[in-house]
Formats: sequence, structure tokens, C-alpha cells
Amino acid sequence: MQSLLPQRFAALFPHLCGLDGALPCSQVTGKMRSAIADRLQSLPLTVIGTRPIDEAIVTRGGVDIKDVSPGTMESKKTAGLYFAGEIIDVDAHTGGYNLQIAWSTGALAGKSAASAKKEGNA
Repeated sequence: MQSLLPQRFAALFPHLCGLDGALPCSQVTGKMRSAIADRLQSLPLTVIGTRPIDEAIVTRGGVDIKDVSPGTMESKKTAGLYFAGEIIDVDAHTGGYNLQIAWSTGALAGKSAASAKKEGNA
């Protein structure tokens, strides 16, 4: 688990799931894996700050844009699932383009998801 989570948190996480952190992976049952997944998905996290914008970096790869409706940012494969920013396979030369893509697709995805929720489609 330490390669997937920050080291100090990885030591604590099994206990949050009600599991023994020393248990070998070969002895982790399906029920235990479900407990881990449930805890990861429901874990409340509080953002306490951000890094400076001059430290921002770009990633490549992600969800194929052919699988995203450009007018809403909704998945063409899974209704009610919206994508934004670098989760989508788009990137550009540095100079603010990637940030603009993130901000614009984030705004569109958020508005689209809110509209779908309001209309009862989500």
C-alpha cells in the first residue's frame, strides 16, 4: 500500500479500514478488498492549500476525446460521468494553454453536471 499512498498515511490506512496492516496480500479476502475500496472512495479529505502556479506541470494521456461529448464534457460511454482538464487526452505547448483547457472544460463539465442533476438526468 505504501507505493499507492503517502508513507505516513499508508501506515495508518489499514486501521481506518478495520484491517491488520501486517496481513500478507495473499490473505486479503474479497470482503477486505471491498472495505479498502469503500474507505478510499468515502474518505473525507480537506484541501489546506495549493502549490504556486509556477510549479504547475502537464501530463499526457487520459480519456480519449472521441469518448467525450464536446458540448457537455459528458462521457459517451457512461451517462452522468463528466471529464475535465488533464483527465482528458489533450495537451498543448506550455504558456497557459493547458491551464485554459483545464479551466474551460472544468467549467463546462460542472455546468453540464449541474444542469443534468437539475433536470433529473443524473
